[in-house]
Amino acid sequence: MFEAIPSKDGWYIARAKLNDGSEIDLLRQGRPVDWKKPAFPGRMYPNHFWQKLFREMAYYDAQGFQLLRAPVAEFLCRDWNARHPPEKQVAEFEFIYCMENKAEPANGPGRQIAREQLVHLDLNEP
Repeated sequence: MFEAIPSKDGWYIARAKLNDGSEIDLLRQGRPVDWKKPAFPGRMYPNHFWQKLFREMAYYDAQGFQLLRAPVAEFLCRDWNARHPPEKQVAEFEFIYCMENKAEPANGPGRQIAREQLVHLDLNEP
């Protein structure tokens, strides 16, 4: 009854492969993909509504926020494509949830990062 609530302490990577072959992270304003955990993952989102959405999408539960993963991924791609020329538009997209292995020591050579692909979109398919 008083057991700790299970928590998923992780972060998202919104990896987009562009038509010109480059790879970027749409959640980090088009910067190159960086697998390291951000110091404050919640600051990646524009407001608390987005923070809650991304926090809840990490779980598979009865409330069903996991059903919003594909629509959010599609929105991120549409939003990026609307603001960039054809060669810089998204050709392929992956939504990946990352978590550090807490069993490894924090001061060790580097914790292993578990990656879970949540969504894959191929925007060049007919």
